[in-house]
Amino acid sequence: MSILLESTEKAVEPQNHNNNRVAKRTPSNRRTAGLLHWAQCAIEELDHVGCDLEADPVHDLRVAIRRCRSIAEGLRSIYPSKQWKHFRALPKPLFAALGTLRDTQVMREWLATVADASNPLRTELDEILLSNEVEQKRMALFALNDFNAKRWLRLAEELDGEPRRAPLGSFEYIALERWLQAKRSHEIGTRTHNDIDLHQARIGIKRFRYSVENFLPQLHKLWSRELKRLQDLLGDVHDLDVLRNQIAPLPESRNAKNAINARISAEREKRIAEYESLTIGPDSLWDKWREGLPSGRDLTVAFNAKVRLWCRTLDPHPQQARRVAQMSGRLWNGLQRKLGWTSDRHAAALLRTASMFCNVGAAKNKKKKNRVGRQNSLLSKFSVPVGWSQRDMSVVRLATLFAQSQLPIGVDEEFSQMPPSDQQKVIRFAGIVRLARALVEDTQTATATIGKNEGIISVVAQGLDPLGPAALHLAAARHLLEVSLQRPILVSSAPSADALPPATPAHPWRIGQPRTAASTR
Repeated sequence: MSILLESTEKAVEPQNHNNNRVAKRTPSNRRTAGLLHWAQCAIEELDHVGCDLEADPVHDLRVAIRRCRSIAEGLRSIYPSKQWKHFRALPKPLFAALGTLRDTQVMREWLATVADASNPLRTELDEILLSNEVEQKRMALFALNDFNAKRWLRLAEELDGEPRRAPLGSFEYIALERWLQAKRSHEIGTRTHNDIDLHQARIGIKRFRYSVENFLPQLHKLWSRELKRLQDLLGDVHDLDVLRNQIAPLPESRNAKNAINARISAEREKRIAEYESLTIGPDSLWDKWREGLPSGRDLTVAFNAKVRLWCRTLDPHPQQARRVAQMSGRLWNGLQRKLGWTSDRHAAALLRTASMFCNVGAAKNKKKKNRVGRQNSLLSKFSVPVGWSQRDMSVVRLATLFAQSQLPIGVDEEFSQMPPSDQQKVIRFAGIVRLARALVEDTQTATATIGKNEGIISVVAQGLDPLGPAALHLAAARHLLEVSLQRPILVSSAPSADALPPATPAHPWRIGQPRTAASTR
């Protein structure tokens, strides 16, 4: 799926702005949406802003920069790169300076609405805001001149290419994560009606809207008007809260303040009431949007797509990791069948994810002793998947670390504080992944059959030289699983007598399933 989606906006030929000169793009080489499109729009808005810094051009420039930063934050979750940090940081001083200026300009507009011309507080506050606006425009002009537009556009061109080859479903998963974040902020904001909480709800809706707009154009056609309306309502609430906070410290008569604050409260409550009428109840827009996002099998596919792309970016050998994941699935299914384990789809999903993470952080020309530290740092940044708990993510991360050739140092305290059931999972998953990786590396066909004879778990691997160095490697690799199972494991070389269950059946991949007996029948 491409992130360069159709846009109804007309392409405006960019102009040059001060020292930030960029090459003009003709309609033939101009893309119409996505990260690069909005970066180009931001560059164009630099010229529209000019030296006057009027309210509308300032707003348009901030919107274009905010879209770029929001898209970058979403893509960074599936396509990690150090360049994303630089891309988001470059316009940050300019974005902050324009934000301060924009708040002042909006407050002046609202002041004319909520305060009568005869109110002495209106005149006094307008003079203060006008004075602030002059100084803020001066600071914004400094930020405009310091902004390196050429470098920022060059980064956008570099970063816009790779994610367009993302697996199908990865963008749907980004939108679902944004929906969940926005929904949590909404629930807090509607419960407290606090200005900070409602502002966070607005930010969440804004990020969700931009994700749908840039990654899911079909859904955006259906939801765009509603998303924009909610964002505007909460935006008005935020503007009124900022104006009220600006009025509070002024040494004016109580009657003058009360008159304006009463109008502010009335306008604020009116917009909150409309917002809640659209988002609370049986016809809630949140429920409507959730129905259009992945669930069930589609959620599994979307999550798998994100994991594959994330690992592909950070793993120098992604194909080997996929083979390790397949082998881990075969070992898990065989042990489950021979030892009579209760079917646990959620545990199978955790194991497969740990298998896919096995090579994350490995890199050429870097010392091996630092690999575990790099891997732990990268896995700690991976967001908790939908339907998982923080405990589940900790199990996966520690299992991945424990699957290395040596048990890692530095996570003993975290492991010791886990419940015994989670400790057992970590050791068992790590043992399976460690043995699976050794089988993939040391056998020709990377297939295995599991049997159980007199308490001994036998693993019959095809293509294994029982007298070669691979046998010694496998003997060390099986030890952790033997400790977990409290049974000896015999790895031998012979043709497989019967096939194992499929390596990647549909059900072990499902995530977020309740771990009950009824759900596994």
